[in-house]
Amino acid sequence: MDSRVRAGDAGLFLFDTKYTFFTIGPSSRDCLHTSFPFVHIWPQSMETDPPSLDIHCPITATLSVLGGKWTPLVLWELRDETLRFGELKRRIPGITKKMLSQRLQELEADGVVHRESYAEVPPRVEYSLTEFGQTLRPVLDAMCEWGTDYLETDTAAPSKSST
Repeated sequence: MDSRVRAGDAGLFLFDTKYTFFTIGPSSRDCLHTSFPFVHIWPQSMETDPPSLDIHCPITATLSVLGGKWTPLVLWELRDETLRFGELKRRIPGITKKMLSQRLQELEADGVVHRESYAEVPPRVEYSLTEFGQTLRPVLDAMCEWGTDYLETDTAAPSKSST
């Protein structure tokens, strides 16, 4: 096997029985045509160290927070008000308690969501967007506007219920 890594290569390789994951983006294909590599996950053993991300692309940085099926929906519901866990779950049909809990923990770790816990019986926990989280409102509004326009076009994919 050729052990040289070239720009654009990505994959999971086996070297000396240790798994190594990497991806290197060539500058000419980066978002916004910057001179920075797209994403680097430098070769290292996944058994000893988790991969470290060095993100230079603005799109990748945004998706690192907003990516996933449920995250934008959670943020959309929190955009105007503070909600308790149960109310948030009721407003997002199909999300499981586990998935909602994971997304909220990730958003809290990213500094986007604030979790307020009250020492009451029964316990009460409320979630809201932080000041930093409020900076995502224009992104969410743009996603909503684009989605509305898309659904009104003939190119919109048919819903699963109509197939």
